Amino acid sequence: MALSRAICTDLLVFFLYALVRTVYFSFTDYDLFSDAVWVGLSNFKALLSDDLFLLSLANTIWFSLIVTGVQTVLALGLAILVNSKIRAKSFFRTAFYLPSILSSAAVTLIFIWFYQKNGYLNGFITDLVNHYPYISCFFAVAVVCQVLLVLRDRVKGLPVGWFDPAWAIMSTIVAAW
Repeated sequence: MALSRAICTDLLVFFLYALVRTVYFSFTDYDLFSDAVWVGLSNFKALLSDDLFLLSLANTIWFSLIVTGVQTVLALGLAILVNSKIRAKSFFRTAFYLPSILSSAAVTLIFIWFYQKNGYLNGFITDLVNHYPYISCFFAVAVVCQVLLVLRDRVKGLPVGWFDPAWAIMSTIVAAW
């Protein structure tokens, strides 16, 4: 119980901080590269005078009220139809439930094709194993070239750090390996 209170407190503080910062930034002119300048309600005035925003707001309200309301009424009507005593009751139940079954079946088939013995994933892994000597040889040549570049820079007296471009490919290869 104490842990859940601690987590709830942390989440509340986290969300409250984000909410307060959002409200603060809505009253400022802020572009991530300079300090926030207080502009008051001018952001909201500009927003409410923008025709594209007003069109988006109208579309959102229309969708929220009309489309959601119509969908709810249709869903309730279909639920009543499925549960009523009609002759095609089992057909309607199957027709309404079939889309949720088909998506799961399609995902299952895709996973079976990927992971079966002769599937795509096992074929890819087999190809990697068959070409492993060539891949290792390529990486070894790349590492040797990078080390030679670093040694050349050291002979010239240039400082070499881990984040220099000469180490970039070697660091990537070591990280991927």
